[in-house]
Amino acid sequence: DAEADYAAALSHEPSNAKLAADLEEVRAAAAGPLDAAGLRARGAARFQSGDFVGAVAAYSALLALPRGRGGGGQGSAVGEVDVLAALSNRAAALLALERYKDAAEDCTAALAAHAAALAAAQGDCGGGNGGSSEVASGPDAVQLSALLDSLNDKWPLDIGRAAAASRVAARRGAAAAHLKDFSDSALD
Repeated sequence: DAEADYAAALSHEPSNAKLAADLEEVRAAAAGPLDAAGLRARGAARFQSGDFVGAVAAYSALLALPRGRGGGGQGSAVGEVDVLAALSNRAAALLALERYKDAAEDCTAALAAHAAALAAAQGDCGGGNGGSSEVASGPDAVQLSALLDSLNDKWPLDIGRAAAASRVAARRGAAAAHLKDFSDSALD
């Protein structure tokens, strides 16, 4: 039994994060297909254990799930929060793998999704463009910051969304710097 073998190995090396992640993977596989929350947890465990390829695979599997307005719970469509987190976290794993172009693409997709959600919220508050195609092409940090500022008085800004957007912009800036695209890196 694989689970027993991993548990025994982990009892001999309790500080081995890779063994712990592998044991968790075996347990998850035995439990059946994972939902968005399970894939997000798997990606995080893989990232923390240094298995960046495994993290990319988990976040890619999450992004392949059906999308919708759901919160990503079992049996429901993957929600916006799950998609944004998966793109951001996969970008971090891609940076660790030195796949800078792929990381930058994930960050651009995440920032476009952030901007579209914020523009839609601005439209819900009676201001702005309600989600024009201008922001959907992948805003730079300056455009995103301006959009956040414009919403400040009209919409109770979720500080978590602002922090997530900042992390994604920083990751895209790091990827751009590695690609020697210093003008874009400076913007982010």
